[in-house]
Amino acid sequence: MLDSISDVLLSHQASEGTRGVVLHGNSPRATQTVARIESIEEVSRSSGNWNTQRQLNGDQTNQGRRLLMAAHQVRVYRVLLYATPRNA
Repeated sequence: MLDSISDVLLSHQASEGTRGVVLHGNSPRATQTVARIESIEEVSRSSGNWNTQRQLNGDQTNQGRRLLMAAHQVRVYRVLLYATPRNA
């Protein structure tokens, strides 16, 4: 388990040097686990319910390594993460 969100943020993001969030998949500590993306869904909310608009595939997520978002479009994503040992 991560002790702090700063464990997975790039240093310039942790110091608020840029907008947005990029999670760095490798922990700086050798004993920690590595975060991976299991799935990404674009979702919307209507009548109090979350609805999946589309599930992003491997081509859209670089085989589960990143979620790129357009700078001038507002979208909501549900990202399911999992952890695996660093050397797996």
